[in-house]
Amino acid sequence: MAESDLQSCLPRLRRLGLCLFCNTEEGDGAIAVAIERVPAHLIENHGDHEVINYLFQEVMKIASIRFHVNDDTVTLDLMISDENQPDKVFIKAISELDFTERSVIALHVLEEFSEAETAAMMNMSEDDVRKSLQSARSHLSREVSSPKNINQYSISV
Repeated sequence: MAESDLQSCLPRLRRLGLCLFCNTEEGDGAIAVAIERVPAHLIENHGDHEVINYLFQEVMKIASIRFHVNDDTVTLDLMISDENQPDKVFIKAISELDFTERSVIALHVLEEFSEAETAAMMNMSEDDVRKSLQSARSHLSREVSSPKNINQYSISV
């Protein structure tokens, strides 16, 4: 993979890592491991699209292992440094989603993979992807638009 292609993929991988792990340190660590694991034959014999998909799948695999070991919990103390930042509401709401919902939101909404691509990466049906998206969107909408959060952070809805 050309260096410029990898560089253009890194911001997307970092967004995925932040969404899955809810902190940049763990997300960046997973990305580094995923990059190290890219098989040489994949780089030599396949296009950039396949390598990028491999990286996304590998980061998700690392996250799934981490969350199965830690009972789907995330550590909020590592991800939020400023108590008054409006992003705290969104990050906290995302951290409360289960791993599947977080993954679907990260791939489909943030990274704009199609429902079919998201389903393939997650080894689930498109119908299950749609159900997870609906559940995640409902939760995020409820949390972000709660009166407590609107008043505390002056969020306009």
